[in-house]
Amino acid sequence: MSSKIACFVSSHGFGHSARVAAVIESAQTRYRGLRFEVFTGAPDWFFADSITDPPQIHRQVVDFGLVQRNALEEDLAASIEQLRSWVPPPADRVRELARRLRASEVELVLCDIAPLGILAAREAGIPSVLQENFTWDFIYAGYRDTEPVIGELADHLAEVFAAADHRIQAEPSCQAAPGAVAVPPISRRPRSSREAIRQELGLISPGEPEAPMVLLTMGGIPWSFEDLATSLAEAQVPGRPWLVIPGGADEPTRRGRTLCLPHRSRWYHPDLIHAADAVVGKLGYSTVAEVAAAGVPFAYIPRDRFPESPPLEAWVEARLPSLRISAARFLSGEWLRDLGVLLALGPAKNAAAAPRSSQPNGADLAADALVGWLPTRPERRSEA
Repeated sequence: MSSKIACFVSSHGFGHSARVAAVIESAQTRYRGLRFEVFTGAPDWFFADSITDPPQIHRQVVDFGLVQRNALEEDLAASIEQLRSWVPPPADRVRELARRLRASEVELVLCDIAPLGILAAREAGIPSVLQENFTWDFIYAGYRDTEPVIGELADHLAEVFAAADHRIQAEPSCQAAPGAVAVPPISRRPRSSREAIRQELGLISPGEPEAPMVLLTMGGIPWSFEDLATSLAEAQVPGRPWLVIPGGADEPTRRGRTLCLPHRSRWYHPDLIHAADAVVGKLGYSTVAEVAAAGVPFAYIPRDRFPESPPLEAWVEARLPSLRISAARFLSGEWLRDLGVLLALGPAKNAAAAPRSSQPNGADLAADALVGWLPTRPERRSEA
């Protein structure tokens, strides 16, 4: 006997997809007879690369969150224009999704953090689960002082999110939700060793001392990295580190000690993080969770207006060897001078963020919660 769970996943960046992929992978690894379907506007390849037995993907935008000018700056005017057509979601769209859920014999609906999934599940009479470290009403309410309209939309969405039957809240969270199942950071697990990845990347040369590797990641939203190789060479960082940049080029491109990779490459992103000596990147959930799992130093770039940023920053400062880089310093390239300081930082500030620590991955606890809410509990794999 099998059980099916449908997942509605926000396509705002890659973070929500990474969190759901980690939970699906954990659930299918540890329980028999679980099937998943994913409704999302995120790319199919992300789930194919992140999950050993990839789910069926329904390409459909179920949530967009905010329109981004770039990885660090949102476009509120464009966001409000799109939100007006989304909130409340058209009734015919909700009914059609509910029909598809019933026809597919879905038993549970997981939403991260797509409100359309909660509405479709309720229309279909199927229990829903909200998985989050923030909800869109929390984010939109943060702009209420300058954009009253977005505050009104936040009020409507707060009612939708409150209607979920169950709730999983992943640390670091933005706003405590009474009654939620609280879990540690949810992250995808690495698959290869540090040494194997660095060897495959060509960062190890026979007879030469091994140079540090710094990973630069701006998440799933495109970013231009022009002239970075020249700037790195001019910065004269001690130890002459390698700078590896996922999303930095359409094809693997090496210039000096800068290696740019496509967003999708042969190297699994969590493997790159675990192979690095330090990570520089936008302050976003999946990067924070995966860096915490690796226990490496993190130079983070906050987003000053984005309401998620202060809670994430507070968590990182308390738990990780970290360095704050302002957006202005990052944009100017002056942050390259900070790499020596970053690489010299000590180990994680507590055992919870230590590499390969004994702390459970939040993905396992979230998967267990999902299974517990199914009408028929799947069999646990003996090796799990």
